[in-house]
Amino acid sequence: MTIFVFGSVNIDVSARMAALPRPGETVNASTYGIGLGGKGANQAVAIARLGGEVHFAGAVGRDAFGDLAISQMQEFGLGTEGIRIIDNVDTGMAIIQVEEAGQNTIAVCAGANGRWRAADVDEYAADMARAKIALLQREVPHEANLAVAKAVRAAGGAVCLDPAPVGGADHLMDLIALCDIISPNETEAAQITGIEPNDLASAEAAARAILKQGPETVIIKLGGRGSLLVTADETRHFEPFKVKVVDTVAAGDSFNGGFATAYAQGRSLHDCVLYASAAGAIAVTRPGAGAAAPTGHEVEALLKGG
Repeated sequence: MTIFVFGSVNIDVSARMAALPRPGETVNASTYGIGLGGKGANQAVAIARLGGEVHFAGAVGRDAFGDLAISQMQEFGLGTEGIRIIDNVDTGMAIIQVEEAGQNTIAVCAGANGRWRAADVDEYAADMARAKIALLQREVPHEANLAVAKAVRAAGGAVCLDPAPVGGADHLMDLIALCDIISPNETEAAQITGIEPNDLASAEAAARAILKQGPETVIIKLGGRGSLLVTADETRHFEPFKVKVVDTVAAGDSFNGGFATAYAQGRSLHDCVLYASAAGAIAVTRPGAGAAAPTGHEVEALLKGG
């Protein structure tokens, strides 16, 4: 079964340093890199590398960074037939600071990602109709996300939302109501609900508050504490895989890509989260975004204890 990903395409400019700078502070970086990013592209690349059948809709500017983004998507095995090239606008850009412990800060300039309108998604009607699951994020305009969610659900597919960046939580609720699955991290869950997920009990409370908005499944990504799956009937905590953390930039996107891949294969919700957890765990052992995404063989090996 196919997966439809609608979302952002960025070029990431990342720098690695001992500790993140405080306001007004300048620090020395040990290394820097330039490469493909954007939540939509990262999740689509993750699925492609895992062996899933994915159709990706994204946008870049007609510039050198757009050319680089398309080239790198192709290098990662992701088809680029669904990429719009837009004149007179820059390709999206993310400025990323990564400290040696693996944590990061990210500032994003939308560029071409901000040019989507609801009517633009109509050209992807066939891809949306075939999708067993669609992945959405919030680095593209809200009205375009709404249009995709409505189209996929009308065709009988499931909609999974990564609600980052949250922005105005009130504005987000009409999109959440159209989603079957939502996968916030701790910060996003708190922004949406006002409940800080400091422990498993408060994380479950936040998840159940989100369930009341319409989704059937909430998966809260708890970083080093694993993840929490909550539905109307059950709550299950998944312990994290023990790995050496190098860079957390790709963790959430690889998790979501892994979940969608397993879901399209018809696995149970429990197995989907386990597969997603393994994909995210492998991703944090490597620097970068798309380049950090694991293969399906690597995920299966970790699941088997290899």
